[in-house]
Amino acid sequence: GADLLLDVAEQVVAEASEAHFLVIGYPNVEHYRSEAAKRGLDTAMTFTGRVRHAETFGYLGISQIAVSPKIAITEGNLKLCYYMQAGLPTVVFDNEVNRELLGEVGYYAPHGDADAMAEQVLKLLRRKRRPSAKKIQQQVLEKFSMDRLVQIIEDGYEQTLRSR
Repeated sequence: GADLLLDVAEQVVAEASEAHFLVIGYPNVEHYRSEAAKRGLDTAMTFTGRVRHAETFGYLGISQIAVSPKIAITEGNLKLCYYMQAGLPTVVFDNEVNRELLGEVGYYAPHGDADAMAEQVLKLLRRKRRPSAKKIQQQVLEKFSMDRLVQIIEDGYEQTLRSR
């Protein structure tokens, strides 16, 4: 979805020139940095490259909105848990994995639709009051608290034992 993120950024920056995209992670950082420059986004996007796990929340702490244009629908999207823990309203493509994680605190665009994703980002940027960080954080705590995870594991073992 990195190419789609460039499409999203291009549209958002065209309407909200103050917007800045912070792209955390790797691989292919130089390729995407070059692609962003070709689109005139070199001053609107910062590519950190690989960051240590401990540094992630520092970057998220300076962010106002998270965007995850992940297009694979058969894999998890663990970064959403980080975004929720940081209290960030998050724009994603509408699929089962993203709905399972974000639920009602997510902002959804049809799968693969960069135009719709850009519109969701712009709606969030235009809002005078953003969604409550505490509400977003509560979502991740409810779904992934240690007690909840232990209960899921215990239920799995119990179901396995019953099926024998």
